[in-house]
Amino acid sequence: MSGRTGLEPRRPEFHNVRNIRLTDKEDPAYLEECHRRAAATRSYAPKMEVSASGLAGTVIEDAARHWLAAFRTLRPERIVAADVLRWGDRSYRPFFLELDAVIGVAEPEEIFEVKWTSNPKVALTALRQAHRALSILSHAWPGVRGGVLWVQADRGRRATDDALENAIDVDTEELHWPGRERRVTLFRLPYDLIAPYVETADRCLVSAARDESDGAVSARAERQRAREAGEEREHEGHPLPDNRPEEIVAYADEDEPESPFAALRNRFAERGEFGRVGPRPIFPR
Repeated sequence: MSGRTGLEPRRPEFHNVRNIRLTDKEDPAYLEECHRRAAATRSYAPKMEVSASGLAGTVIEDAARHWLAAFRTLRPERIVAADVLRWGDRSYRPFFLELDAVIGVAEPEEIFEVKWTSNPKVALTALRQAHRALSILSHAWPGVRGGVLWVQADRGRRATDDALENAIDVDTEELHWPGRERRVTLFRLPYDLIAPYVETADRCLVSAARDESDGAVSARAERQRAREAGEEREHEGHPLPDNRPEEIVAYADEDEPESPFAALRNRFAERGEFGRVGPRPIFPR
């Protein structure tokens, strides 16, 4: 069995990496970087209401960590920190990457990402995160390996997908790793195994999140059935509404030669602006 999953980076993300370490969430440099990122991405748009599934993700991560701690030694430091030299840069910059769990005593031995979702393809995105972390940690600890704990959010039958052919089912209070040829392993972790570690106050939230996931899976299956049957749903098979101003639509579609842009269009056509021959829509659909 090949050790590649197809999600490994095609080339190293960074030209060089130095000062690799693991730190905790109280590291002043990490907190400063978090504040900088928050300021850079600040949005003043109205905040969207968070669904139960979104809120339950944090609960599931905590429960999965407690489950791991029952038979593994968890390290409190789970922030990957390093100074990285990006391609094309001339100086090193600080880099931080948060993991969901790090196992080891003297040094990190295993890293984990926890993914709570009903969509198998979404679960695979966590593999990229694990590969990214390993590409840095392996410079300092070559023997470290990664795992993704996928907790299926819906109550339906076990999800199947061609991309999950290498997933390993966890059916006991233990993780059985494959051979060393696979750097990152996808584990399918049943919710029943971590349910005892969910706080009583959070169980109603998780139950509501699973109800949402059941509905999402049913809707996804219905869309797939409709596509296979060649049916056209009410909101599919129709062009998106055109919200462009009427004069721009008229110019772009050339339905109205006397539009406000007609003179400009004709001038461009005569001069051959930008190497064009004749008018060309500047607002294509």
